[in-house]
Amino acid sequence: MNACAWSPDGRRVLSASDDRSLRIWDAASGDLLLTLLGHSHPVNACAWSPDGGRLLSASADASLRIWDFGSSEVLLILSGHSSSVNACAWSPDGLCVVSASASSDNSLCIWDAESGARLLIHSNHSSSVNACAWSSDGRRVLSASDDQSLRIWDAASGDLLRILSGHSEAVHGCAWSPDGRRVISASSDTSLRIWEAASGDLLLRLAARPAHILICAWSHDGRVLSALLGGPLHIWDAASGDLLLTLAEVYAMGCAWSPDGRRVISASLDQSLCIWDAASGDLLLTLGHAAYVLNCAWSPDDRRVLYASSSDRSLRICDATSGDLLLTLAGHPKSVNGCAWSPDGRRVLSASDDKTIRIWDAASGDLLLTLAGHSDSVSGSAWSPDGRRVLSASSDHSLRIWDAASGDLLLTLVGHADSVKGCAWSPDGRRILSASSDGSLRIWNAASGHPLRTISGHSGSVSGCAWSPDGRHVLSAAADGSLRIWDAETGREIRRHIHFPEGEVATIAPKTRTVLHQSENAWRYLKWVVRNRETGAMDIFPDEVFHHA
Repeated sequence: MNACAWSPDGRRVLSASDDRSLRIWDAASGDLLLTLLGHSHPVNACAWSPDGGRLLSASADASLRIWDFGSSEVLLILSGHSSSVNACAWSPDGLCVVSASASSDNSLCIWDAESGARLLIHSNHSSSVNACAWSSDGRRVLSASDDQSLRIWDAASGDLLRILSGHSEAVHGCAWSPDGRRVISASSDTSLRIWEAASGDLLLRLAARPAHILICAWSHDGRVLSALLGGPLHIWDAASGDLLLTLAEVYAMGCAWSPDGRRVISASLDQSLCIWDAASGDLLLTLGHAAYVLNCAWSPDDRRVLYASSSDRSLRICDATSGDLLLTLAGHPKSVNGCAWSPDGRRVLSASDDKTIRIWDAASGDLLLTLAGHSDSVSGSAWSPDGRRVLSASSDHSLRIWDAASGDLLLTLVGHADSVKGCAWSPDGRRILSASSDGSLRIWNAASGHPLRTISGHSGSVSGCAWSPDGRHVLSAAADGSLRIWDAETGREIRRHIHFPEGEVATIAPKTRTVLHQSENAWRYLKWVVRNRETGAMDIFPDEVFHHA
């Protein structure tokens, strides 16, 4: 089965198969209603017309066919591609269809759905075109290709409007948002990306693996908070490894403890900011936003909340008790990825895709400083404990330390082989911790910028990091589905919290290879080895916890 589509009334399902057929099924009973034959090679894609009266199919035989749903007769055969047709779609008004073709063709074609005439051909992609989609107003067409790009075209003139580049491997899927302002892409590089259609700016990058842990945070009393991409927030006991609490599933992009450790705040892709009771898991307050919320932070006095947005490029300060909006900080021309309060609560810090860090007055909202120097997006930022310096992490593979009063660049820390995703100061301000897409953490001397230690062990991008309150341990969150605690002096791994499919979790002690905590069915995902055949004692291999890894 290569493709499927719902009828507009939701009562039937259309499927396309390698057996060269299309089939129509009753969506309620599952009964097969009709089989359509005619293509000489596998059928790669299918679609219902907006009025439900016609069907469209695309095949490896280099043709498209339009079928009458009532009679099952072929109305038109659209020929012109010189290679396999990978994708097809109806225009919103049903008057045209678009098709995307493979390697020897690499074209996108628009056809008249009544006459079968080819109206336009786009041949700008340098490799196979895998997917195509119409905007809701029918004025633009989107295409995705093996050449690692997406392209937006004018459906009437055929003009190329925008090239969206950034994926590191083939792009296999694409779609428009209902309002036509954004597009989403899916790639072999294991990421989903959301883009602004008008500017081509990347708004959001989502790792596709369901166990990707995005964020981690340490409470003052030794608990650990983690946010799972597309899943729940978890609170763990850092000493025992026990899972203490699972908060309701939210598409969290950011999370933070309140200063007193009694509440947790989460920033979500559903445009909400939620405040939770950290003991009971109860939802205390929901704050709305006009765009995706990517990051959040509590003020030191526990009375205000700061949060950063992507597509509306703003920061907002709200009352943590009432939820009232106190201040909106606007000025970044691109998405805001991170935010932080100064230790005295008088200033706030923001990091953006516009390659800058900005310092704002938390009372008036005035912009105090713009720190420019990074050559790529700034993914994270942090204040030094004394509030005199600012740390930034960037996709340009570097970290930078700035003077918070003058804005002068003090140090540039270079050593990571890929984007730096997170950064944090040690509690005493003498060391810096960084997390990178190269799979490592690094500890640096904050005065000299010299690297002190590289911590390796994750098998995927490390997206978040934090120090323990006493500065003896560091915490990391990664795309390999694990949250890990390390000894900051030796780099030895002490605890590993693992997220498995279906919500299963486990905590292991790598040194002793013992399981400290596991949910009911987590054992299915752990790989075991018999240590003593006489007693049956078993150990786990912590580096091979996924059977399918």
